[in-house]
Amino acid sequence: MPSWAAIRLLVHRIFSPQPELAIPAAVDALLKVPGDQGLVDWLVTRLIEHGEPIRAGEVLEANRESLISRGNSELAYFLGEQIALAKLGKQKLVEPEVKGRWISRLEQDSQAWLTDALSYREKVSGLKLGIAMYYCKIVESELTNKLIVPFIESEPVFDKHQFDSELKGLRDCFNSGWMTLGSIAHSLRVACSSPGASDTALMLAWRSYLKIYRSLKSLQYGMIIFLKP
Repeated sequence: MPSWAAIRLLVHRIFSPQPELAIPAAVDALLKVPGDQGLVDWLVTRLIEHGEPIRAGEVLEANRESLISRGNSELAYFLGEQIALAKLGKQKLVEPEVKGRWISRLEQDSQAWLTDALSYREKVSGLKLGIAMYYCKIVESELTNKLIVPFIESEPVFDKHQFDSELKGLRDCFNSGWMTLGSIAHSLRVACSSPGASDTALMLAWRSYLKIYRSLKSLQYGMIIFLKP
């Protein structure tokens, strides 16, 4: 059951699209119901969007204890990092020098995310969640583009009408062209399970592809070691 404060805010959002009316309504509502999860999340996010990270920080600090006492410590931590990122966005970050030939092998997005992650790490040592998200996006991008996309482009033969609950994320990727890191991890995990009579054609093709992929990578690594001066 949403609090009366959240309902009041919803009414203002519907009938008063102007932020100069909706934001004060949320501020007033939080005075009546401190730490309301929906209100704090909405208000802090809107203030950040409107270029007021300092004011957003004041709102969060005023409601932090109430949020934590209501079991919303993760939300408080997340919003704190969003505010820190917004403040950093107004500062000129010094891009760190990243050395290594392996950098050039990363996707362009991955290189940009890596630079941002290292820049923020140098600027704000406590920005752990935000930096971790950058690293996760890098791994997700690299696995999707270097492992998943080549599998899709190999055009594996399988019945597209046959449902496969274990490889739902992989199957959906044929249309979207993208997989989340969690879906990739799950697809790799189920491929390592013991084969069974109920395995779908997609599962068989996925396992076969991974075996070939692993063999090629092992051969490539062996050639690099052999040719290394």
